[in-house]
Amino acid sequence: MGGVNARVDVLTIQQLLNGVAPEESGPLPLLAEDGITGPLTQGAIHKFQKGQQLKVADGRIDPDGPTLRRLNEVSTPGQRAIAQLRAVLGADVPAVRNLAGLGPALRRALRLKRTERTLPDLIRAGREGLRVIEQAMDHVALGAGALASNAQSFRKVDFHFRFGNQPQAQTLQDLGFIRTTFRRLNGVINNPRPSVFGGNPFGVAIFDIDPTGLRPDWRAFTPMQTFEDRRKDGITSGHVYLCDRIDFEAQDLFAHILLHELFHFVDDESKERRIVDAPNGYREGAFKLAHQPRMHNADNYALFTSHVAIGRARLIASQPTLATVIPQDMP
Repeated sequence: MGGVNARVDVLTIQQLLNGVAPEESGPLPLLAEDGITGPLTQGAIHKFQKGQQLKVADGRIDPDGPTLRRLNEVSTPGQRAIAQLRAVLGADVPAVRNLAGLGPALRRALRLKRTERTLPDLIRAGREGLRVIEQAMDHVALGAGALASNAQSFRKVDFHFRFGNQPQAQTLQDLGFIRTTFRRLNGVINNPRPSVFGGNPFGVAIFDIDPTGLRPDWRAFTPMQTFEDRRKDGITSGHVYLCDRIDFEAQDLFAHILLHELFHFVDDESKERRIVDAPNGYREGAFKLAHQPRMHNADNYALFTSHVAIGRARLIASQPTLATVIPQDMP
């Protein structure tokens, strides 16, 4: 890289440098692969030369010279892909919008890795949801004898599930159903016991990539066991499937979508206990439903869980149409 540098040659060098692991003196952060010779690219060459203990560390690369030979020895496309994946994961959503340039295989690897990183947040959200439900049950059972915090918890649960003026016994029964649902949720995401067939049926292994690739406008879906024997596309009820469009969602909405699908995943598919997507029951529409549809609508569960886990401000930031729905005095 002396004299006039052809853009394609500079691009090749940048790609080779990005394929060098950091412990081998590769660039960190990654170079922009733009074919432009600049101080960052020259600095990365100099760092590589020094780290590899080459005789000359002058920040330039000559055809068939020792620096280029060494680069070709230690740089690998696989390492470059891993480095790109790490860069996107570390930078979160603005960088995720560059995914189109990474290729479908890397995008899908990123999607699963992002899901793995999100799992601890889902576990915390599930535990917090269960805690609030149990406090609400104490409030209904004990009335004025319960703690003030229990009354606040019940108000939040009632806001999301709309118990109204039904008898106390019915409200306790409904809360018990919600509690059971949360216990199932927590059981599958927080109990990574090994399968007798190998692998792990719980935790992050619940999630998989849609193998058909036929749903580019979907974010995720969870098949019902009822229809499993009719399927011919390799999709089973044992997974939540992630689709391409979910890649471009902000992190809080990404986690919310995973929660929404998990409530489908853990439901009992009997008619009385099934958790479905009620007509017009998504986002602000969930709050227009009557009590019974809310009890069986996945987004009511997901909205409640996101609300108690990340609070009103973050929930509204990720889903702005909720700003006029969730009261300001319900943080």
